[in-house]
Amino acid sequence: MGIANKIYIENYYVNNPLKFYIKPKGLRNFFIACTELMKFVLAKLGMLKWAFNERVIERPFVFQNLPEKSNARILDIGCADSIMPIEMASLGYEVYGNDYKKYPFTHPRFKFIVGDAMKLPFQDNFFDAITCISVLEHVGLSKDFGHQTKERKDKLFMEKIRRMLKKKGILILTTSFGTSRILENKHTRVYNADECKMLFSGFKKIKERYFYLGNEGWLEAKPEFLERITEEKNKDTVAMFVLEKA
Repeated sequence: MGIANKIYIENYYVNNPLKFYIKPKGLRNFFIACTELMKFVLAKLGMLKWAFNERVIERPFVFQNLPEKSNARILDIGCADSIMPIEMASLGYEVYGNDYKKYPFTHPRFKFIVGDAMKLPFQDNFFDAITCISVLEHVGLSKDFGHQTKERKDKLFMEKIRRMLKKKGILILTTSFGTSRILENKHTRVYNADECKMLFSGFKKIKERYFYLGNEGWLEAKPEFLERITEEKNKDTVAMFVLEKA
C-alpha cells in the first residue's frame, strides 16, 4: 500500500477510487513522499485543515446529466488531472480525452489526444456530449490553454465545442462565476450572467446551478448572490450548466 493511500484511506476515510503508490524514481518522488508525510503529521497535530474543492459538486453534477444511452460518444476536455474519463469509460461510454499534458491511465473504451483543444481533429457533429470542467475560465489566459488573441479565445473555444457536438448534443460545463474580472495570479476569468449569455450563443440552457464555498462547505445560492459576495472579496464560486446544441 502506497503512503498516500494509507494517509487518505485509512486515516481520513476519503473514498477515493485511486490507489497511489510512490515508486522512488529520483528526487521528485522523494519530495512527493515527504509532502504527503508532512500533511499526515500536521493533521495529527491539529495544524492542518482539510477542505473539499469544487470537484465535490462538479463530479456528481456531471454523472447526473450524462446521456442515457451508455454507448454515447463523449469528449472530456482538460482531463489530465482527472479520473472522470476512466469512470465514464468504465460505465460503457465511448470516451475521448484532451489536454496539453499526457494522461497516465488507459481503458479499452478511452482514447486520449495531447494538444490544443482548438486543433482537435474531430469532424463536425461527432460527439453526443462534451464535458468541460473548470477549463473555460482559463482559456486564453494560461499558457496551458493558449494566450488571449484579439478575438476572445473563450468565445472561439465555445464555437469549436458547438461544432463538434451532434444536433441536440449536450455540453456539461462548469466555471467560475461572480463579479466579472480576471484573476491574473490564477490565470482565471470570473464570468457574470451577461458574459455567460454571450458565450452560450447557439446553445439552449437546460439546467443551471450555482454554488459558493462557505464556512460549512459548498452551498447553493442564486447567481445574483454570487455576484454580490464576489464584489466584496474573492470567494470560491462555481456555476454549472447543461447546455444543448440548438
